[in-house]
Amino acid sequence: DRVLRLDPALPFGDARDLDLLPNTLPPQRHLGYAVQWFGLALTVLVVALVLERRRRRSVAL
Repeated sequence: DRVLRLDPALPFGDARDLDLLPNTLPPQRHLGYAVQWFGLALTVLVVALVLERRRRRSVAL
């Protein structure tokens, strides 16, 4: 439950808005979205493999 903030007095980098937004997602939500997207990517991979296997099988006949 800590937030690391950059020092606004440092001369390099972009302008920093150091106020936390009230609608910032908690880490649990970020983890949930990561799991959701990896699941979607895995599903797309499996579907692509199945379709490729069917295509190769039909070409071989």
